[in-house]
Amino acid sequence: MTKTPTGGFKNPVPDHDPDNYNSYCWFTFPHTNPSGKTFTIRALFPPISRNDQFGGKTDTEIRTLAFERLNELHRECGAENVSVEMIS
Repeated sequence: MTKTPTGGFKNPVPDHDPDNYNSYCWFTFPHTNPSGKTFTIRALFPPISRNDQFGGKTDTEIRTLAFERLNELHRECGAENVSVEMIS
């Protein structure tokens, strides 16, 4: 019986396309875990290895999704607690 490989750390999908975005941004924001400890999160957008979700989108579509994520972070963490750094 042959097992078809699936995605994941131990079984990467063999035909994975590399990311080809023209620009990225870092979102930096605080996060408090259930035990009450606060961490600073630094998240790349669009996320690496997510061509399944972001591949094939235009720069305008990705920028729109980035602004949607920024608005979510502003609502969750407060605008004064969120910073954005653009990388071209």
